[in-house]
Amino acid sequence: MSLVKASKILLPNKKVNLEKWAVIACDQFTSQKNYWENLKTFVGKEPSTLNLIYPEAYLSEFSKKNIQKIHNNMEAYVQKGVLKSQGRCLILVVRKMKTYTRIGLMVDVDLDKYDYRKENLKSLIRPSEATVIERLPIRAEIKRGALLDIPHIILLMNDYKYDLINSLYKERKNFEKVYDFELNQDGGHIEGYKISDKTKVADILKKLKDINTHTKFLVGDGNHSLAAAKMCWEEKRVTLTPKEIRNYPLRYALIELEDVNDESMVIEPIHRVLFNVDENFEKGLKEICPKGKRVSKLFYADGKKGKLTLPENSVESIAKMQEYIDGYLKSHKEAQIDYIHGEKDLIDVVKSGENAIGIEFPQVDKNELFEYVGKYGPMPRKSFSIGEAVEKRYYLESHKIK
Repeated sequence: MSLVKASKILLPNKKVNLEKWAVIACDQFTSQKNYWENLKTFVGKEPSTLNLIYPEAYLSEFSKKNIQKIHNNMEAYVQKGVLKSQGRCLILVVRKMKTYTRIGLMVDVDLDKYDYRKENLKSLIRPSEATVIERLPIRAEIKRGALLDIPHIILLMNDYKYDLINSLYKERKNFEKVYDFELNQDGGHIEGYKISDKTKVADILKKLKDINTHTKFLVGDGNHSLAAAKMCWEEKRVTLTPKEIRNYPLRYALIELEDVNDESMVIEPIHRVLFNVDENFEKGLKEICPKGKRVSKLFYADGKKGKLTLPENSVESIAKMQEYIDGYLKSHKEAQIDYIHGEKDLIDVVKSGENAIGIEFPQVDKNELFEYVGKYGPMPRKSFSIGEAVEKRYYLESHKIK
């Protein structure tokens, strides 16, 4: 089957307030419930993807009732015409932030061509960061039996051959504009252009399949959501006939595809905050590389700062720090970790925590990604982010998976 294909995309009808419909990825602001509380107040009782996802800030309150409610809302939005089919198409996404514009393409990808397991170095679609298997069951539980797939997944490609997405951006006025609005909570401005001409779509898909890299796509964001989709597909696949397998809706995941060569793509570091740690944690952390050339900052609850020396290579630095942190967490059950986007948010979270320390992680050179993953497999989990927390993908498009 095809690595990529056009999707039967669903978008809200013209009466829906899109600023309230689109909300940020569920795995953002996990230590800042006030973000989600403000969002709930803003959305009110209007149709919204907030009713179709489960923010991970509330995982401690998760129950089976939450899943049923999400599934019921999906069914209701389709039955009542809140969501309307755009037919089989691609959508060019233009996201304008304060200092840059990011461009992507909505397309279906074949989950049979993706594998999140670290030992698999041959999949055409692979994770750029390690998958935490323990995070998959709840996401898979929500997806099982769901009518819709509403993605926050971004895949990266290394398209030095065609520069396809930028070429489509230059042509955008030739396509139908299907949305144009401000994203809530400082998410920037977003526009969508539908590409439905069959000849044009076929040409785009042909070029995507022809990208000259062994690993066609890397997961830049949303790997655990894509891994949960893969898990659900593998469970369903064994119950189907060969004919049913070919085009079963659950086989395909709707994603946003972006080009790592795009100068406007900003890859940000993801910092760590450790809670309930003793003085030995920092001591051990500083012993990782006492004569390193790279300097990272440490932040404390009283507002003071420290520093940490690390290897000059960003990937090596990340691997060393995460290996030490994982070992500490394993032997100190009372300690906890959270992953924070942006230095300001890191400082705020540290100040509000008990026995907390914030660790600045280095920025990954995006040009090293494909080469590193191709040779060694995924980087440590949460190694980088496409943009800061507020710049993550918002739920907007969807498609049916049953």
